[in-house]
Amino acid sequence: MAALQGVVQPPAEIRLRKSQALVEITWADGHVSRLSCFQLRSACACSSCSQAMYRDGKRELDPAVMVTDIQPMGASGLQFFFSDGHSRGHFPWRYLRELPDITGLTEPRESAEPSVANPAVAPRPGVAQ
Repeated sequence: MAALQGVVQPPAEIRLRKSQALVEITWADGHVSRLSCFQLRSACACSSCSQAMYRDGKRELDPAVMVTDIQPMGASGLQFFFSDGHSRGHFPWRYLRELPDITGLTEPRESAEPSVANPAVAPRPGVAQ
């Protein structure tokens, strides 16, 4: 994905779809990002998560982790509350917009390496709502 240019506007709508284990963000320009709860937890770049990655080279995360609540962080982004008790991360609008949409990750990508901006993909959520 090409880097976004300019300011990323806040989304028009944010939906937590617990039955599908994902957060759906509809942006002001009409683009829809579908991000799994595990993907969001994996993408947390707070100091404790960053230190764990630096110290251990990995983080042990429950693949069934859920987002339990979403709160605005001023006008700049969101704070997610996870079922594992974690809630320290700040997710700026640009960062959320640049995370890969799970609907576009149906085939394994050999060239894509896991990173904070491109976390390993979580198990696919079910289709039931």
